[in-house]
Amino acid sequence: MNDPKAAVLEGSPYRDLHIYYIEGRADVDPGVAGAAYIGNWVEDGYSFLFFSRPAKETVERILAAQPGRVLVDEYRMRYEDWLGETFKRFSVGDVTVVPPWDPSLDDEGATARIVLDPGVVFGTGTHPTTRDCLELIQQVCGEDTIQTAVDVGTGTGLLALAAARAGCRRVLAFDLNFLAARTAGRNVALNGLSKDVLVFQGRAEEMACIPADLMIANIHFEVMMRLLASDAALGKRWLILSGLLRSQAAEVRRRLLAGSVEIAAHRQRDGIWHTFLGRVRR
Repeated sequence: MNDPKAAVLEGSPYRDLHIYYIEGRADVDPGVAGAAYIGNWVEDGYSFLFFSRPAKETVERILAAQPGRVLVDEYRMRYEDWLGETFKRFSVGDVTVVPPWDPSLDDEGATARIVLDPGVVFGTGTHPTTRDCLELIQQVCGEDTIQTAVDVGTGTGLLALAAARAGCRRVLAFDLNFLAARTAGRNVALNGLSKDVLVFQGRAEEMACIPADLMIANIHFEVMMRLLASDAALGKRWLILSGLLRSQAAEVRRRLLAGSVEIAAHRQRDGIWHTFLGRVRR
């Protein structure tokens, strides 16, 4: 009998990753990079070019046209090692998340199915904070009429897609990282939700002030603090804030209670990860 897990792995287009670590911001034309090119993660003045096959000569040609960019190192690793898991289908409440290479993709699943290709962006949905967000999105949308939502730091776009599946008619999803925004946009298209979810590149503090019924933010604590220091809660009815460790959660709670936000729910996972559902007082 075939091992289902092995079948899922065999179908994945990302069995091995070839990663090229570049000093400087490398600009990559996908047409020049070739079919093996997956994407370019840019952060803190460095670039990580991902390929599905060895591509050192291609990388050297790209860098030769961009003086000041230097190849620092190169790595090869299994896709599962990069993600930190073997990504396969899972369910949270009425939502079932399925990779596009899952052989049972066409099976009848839960009420709301989301096809998710994370590429090389973190955010498959299996992290405790993401699961809590998925549960709270379904809870809020089940208790209130949520027509509009904002997903701050969308990553792969999973939470934005979950909001759309839960009934939100207009979802704005953005991420500062261009590769994340591009990955999220691809996932929106995979699910046929381009009319409901708009993905773009943007900075949290600048974009989160957009009026919406619900704001979702599963992000780094430092960004969360800048978000709470801004007017992000204005024009919102509900907030889902996650990605917080214990001491960070205490500070977020203090800031919420000092403002105009009532804490409607507080989720804890393993005594480590914390998620808040806030109701904005009017």
